[in-house]
Amino acid sequence: MTPRAAALLALLLITILAACQAATPPSEVPPSATPEPTPVTSWTTFTSERFAYTIDHPADWRAVEGAGTANVSELRPFTGGSDMITSEEAYRFKHRQGLQVASVELEPGQTLEEFTQSVHMPCGGSHAHEETALDGEPAVHRRFRCDGNHPVYLQVTALHEGRGYVLWFMTIEPPLAFDRPEYAAMLESFAWTDGATASEDGS
Repeated sequence: MTPRAAALLALLLITILAACQAATPPSEVPPSATPEPTPVTSWTTFTSERFAYTIDHPADWRAVEGAGTANVSELRPFTGGSDMITSEEAYRFKHRQGLQVASVELEPGQTLEEFTQSVHMPCGGSHAHEETALDGEPAVHRRFRCDGNHPVYLQVTALHEGRGYVLWFMTIEPPLAFDRPEYAAMLESFAWTDGATASEDGS
């Protein structure tokens, strides 16, 4: 092969290689399906005297004690007789976001499983069920999505000093309630205090 032919062949190979590289798109990292939550940097503590517990929550949220007595068999977000702990925006637009806590006196002999079934929302459908603990007391975690609704709930039930407690962690956007680090921190901070003052008339 003459030097001229060799040079033309080398030029042809370089041209083909460059065309192949141009036709191959650069690899792309797929966007995350779940946005990363913004870490909470400031916290405060809410103490419920009527339900005898304390819990930490983001400092820019507020806790409101709904008047009346909770009917746990018909409990819904923002209903009376429960504590609602969430952001100002959620209050303004009644978004199912944040934490709702309710407590009632137990029926004689009522078990944790029976209480858990009594507060489970009828729309819940299938759910994950896990036995765990809440500040040292046996508890049940359930997570479920209401049929036809966006909110995904993490429901925690426990019995303490003759009362049944239900905590509903709610969200209307990703990440889901059971994947939110602020909800996990709130749940970890939950602690019983002495002497719930709630009565049957809500006073």
